[in-house]
Amino acid sequence: MDRREHVHIVSAGEKIHIAYPAMFRELPAISRTIVFTDSTVHDGSPDPIIEKNRLAVRNAVSAVP
Repeated sequence: MDRREHVHIVSAGEKIHIAYPAMFRELPAISRTIVFTDSTVHDGSPDPIIEKNRLAVRNAVSAVP
């Protein structure tokens, strides 16, 4: 990897659609990003609270420009 590259690693959460664009405003030298999510985020859950949180993350990831 080129030493001039700035790879930014971030974890997706309910506010990733807000945080992701803000990263580029604060750190304009970012050349690549890697976004991690929990592997269970796309699985349904019978627990309504867990499912609500997972749905919020899925929707936020979908809204990232």
